[in-house]
Amino acid sequence: MTAEYGLPSPSGALIAGYDYQHLFTWLQALGLLREEEGITRIGLEVGGQHNVDDLVVHHKEPPPLYYQVKFVMAQGEPLSHEWFTDSGGATKSPLQRFYESFVKLSDGDVRPEMALETNRWPVAGDPILSYVDGQTHKLVPRLPLAAAGSASGAVRREWAEHLGIDEPALYEMLGHLAICAGRGSLEDLRERCCWRMCSVGLLDDLDSVDVGMGEIRRLIREGVRALDVERLRAIIASKRLERGAARATLLVQQIKKDPWPELATASVDWVDLFEGDAPEERRQLRDPSGWNGVLRSQLREARAEIERSGLLDVLVVGAMRLSTGLVVGAEMANVAGFSVAIRQGDEEWSSTGEKGKADLEVESTEVGAGQELAIGISIATDLSEDVLPFLENEAATVGRFVNFHLARGVGRDVIRGSAEARALAQYLLDAIRSASRGFNRVHLFVACPLGLALMLGHVWNRMPETQLYDDLGYGRGYAPTFFLHG
Repeated sequence: MTAEYGLPSPSGALIAGYDYQHLFTWLQALGLLREEEGITRIGLEVGGQHNVDDLVVHHKEPPPLYYQVKFVMAQGEPLSHEWFTDSGGATKSPLQRFYESFVKLSDGDVRPEMALETNRWPVAGDPILSYVDGQTHKLVPRLPLAAAGSASGAVRREWAEHLGIDEPALYEMLGHLAICAGRGSLEDLRERCCWRMCSVGLLDDLDSVDVGMGEIRRLIREGVRALDVERLRAIIASKRLERGAARATLLVQQIKKDPWPELATASVDWVDLFEGDAPEERRQLRDPSGWNGVLRSQLREARAEIERSGLLDVLVVGAMRLSTGLVVGAEMANVAGFSVAIRQGDEEWSSTGEKGKADLEVESTEVGAGQELAIGISIATDLSEDVLPFLENEAATVGRFVNFHLARGVGRDVIRGSAEARALAQYLLDAIRSASRGFNRVHLFVACPLGLALMLGHVWNRMPETQLYDDLGYGRGYAPTFFLHG
């Protein structure tokens, strides 16, 4: 019996590598439409007497940025300091080729900027790559600070000797080389192209991304070596890629880092603030006082950055918990003039558009004699079995638990699209507001699609002060997160 699946053939791997390079080129070409980036033209596989020729980005102010794009089908050979000095049977090693290009492309006192873009994962704890700066992706100024007698200092000397230069000359070159590793899969890159197209007012679905990639492939096949904004606009018009107004992207990195954070209009990175080494473990802050003092403060800075861009239509992306999704919606509030959208499965849920219908059912349970109210939103699953024991043990101040769910039942796919989610968010807001009369605080527990949490936060207004919670995993109860003032 012939297996249905197998490893890609050599030609399949080659095709994937070209797709990755052409996608990355399309991604950079879209910067021509953003005047603030100052890009004047894009060089396509320019060739010449240097090795960083996959893509060249020219700016109003020199120097150009020369890219070398390296793609692997599998992560069996991660990026390490040895990779840079291993010629692999070629005449020169990658490090030698970068240095030779640096020398050839230098023009007097003007040095070229170079970048290695690769989906190879960097080796954890590598004595050289561990010094790559998180913002610039460069080894300078951190690597020169390594002690001469350390493992990093020894490899640093080996690199200099490999090039036949001294260490100061090595630092000069490394100060102009960005090492962008772990950039994600081919599908990750397709999704990030969606963000970029969204930000410049183009259709931002995956099919449209593939059209753009195909146009880059066509230009290269036809021998075109430069792309400027006029040619790009002609391509966009001929392929009918215009969507209309530009839209901002807000990237929230709560439980997982994104390989392309610089592509978002604004972003927050909270991953290292959480306990746990894997996304599924990151549920509690190392400092529980940071929800409003640190996280929400940074979220407001991101909102201000989006406002400065002049864009109020916001696509929310990233890996986050439900209470965070609700607070993101509250920061991008409807009353402040924002509209929000998020990818929910295979479709986009947006706060704009007609509202459908949603039939809610409610169950009320007396918990104690307290003057505070607990609310459950049981859309994906019924919260009552977990929340009621938690309230009895942890929240003696709560007097009643009110649990909302759809009349048709619970389930991960029970909401029938964006229009019903918009209606449900408003119905829930009105129902919570009504149920909370006579109570001085609400405790909110949510089990629903992230898109609904975002939309509920987006319409949240004139509500009592509310403490949000996230679950700690199966059978482990809940922990308080953000606090919404009334």
